[in-house]
Amino acid sequence: MKLKKGVFPFAPEQGWKTAAFDCGCQALNDFLRQRLARQQQRNVLRAWTVITSEPEPSVAGYYTLSGASFEKALFGDRKRQIPYASAPCILLGRLAVDKPFAGRGIGSMLVADAARRVYQVARTVGVYAMFVEAKDERAAQFYQRLGFLPVEGADGRQRLFFPVNALAALFPTAE
Repeated sequence: MKLKKGVFPFAPEQGWKTAAFDCGCQALNDFLRQRLARQQQRNVLRAWTVITSEPEPSVAGYYTLSGASFEKALFGDRKRQIPYASAPCILLGRLAVDKPFAGRGIGSMLVADAARRVYQVARTVGVYAMFVEAKDERAAQFYQRLGFLPVEGADGRQRLFFPVNALAALFPTAE
């Protein structure tokens, strides 16, 4: 299977195949097939995808972004930087890569694409951080390797964030 170069907005009208998608997490597989299109249509989130070009176009990976806010107490020492009770964030809600493409850097590429989009939005609208809730310890370690910081008092949940100010160094020429 060949990948089409780039990351594309999720577009159900393109007829990209999703039936064979299997990332190893049934909830993420089901979300792609059953709920993603409806939630995007309702403006609850936006999804971005990596697509195969052969043998037929299908989703090889995806992530979602949505607006969110989180109590500033979660940000530890950084909470002094936030003048309100909650910090405006963008939530990287779901991230999944089809098993045949796992271990090829696609997950990291999707997170980098999400970070670039978050940074672009933050140049127009106040956004303190990109936020993620990892589904398990392995996923949390993946995000930490990419520079995400764990939050305090996460009630046993694997919550992490990446400050938008730190994204400026990664995308100095982003428009």
